Amino acid sequence: TWVREINKHARRPDLTIVLDIAPEVAARRRAERGKGQEIYDDSELQRELTAFYARIDSFFPDERIVHVDSS
Repeated sequence: TWVREINKHARRPDLTIVLDIAPEVAARRRAERGKGQEIYDDSELQRELTAFYARIDSFFPDERIVHVDSS
């Protein structure tokens, strides 16, 4: 609700692309980069974000959202 309210006058996107990937695969890719861990790399946070983005369509039913398998 808060996000919708602060963006109510913003232009709506034509398309939102969600790159779906298992948190374990994403963690492995980040580790392979060898850049060190950043604050958003926390495993629990990544699991929560994965779950949220898997059901994002239900939060924005009027949006055009496409999921792409990024594994």
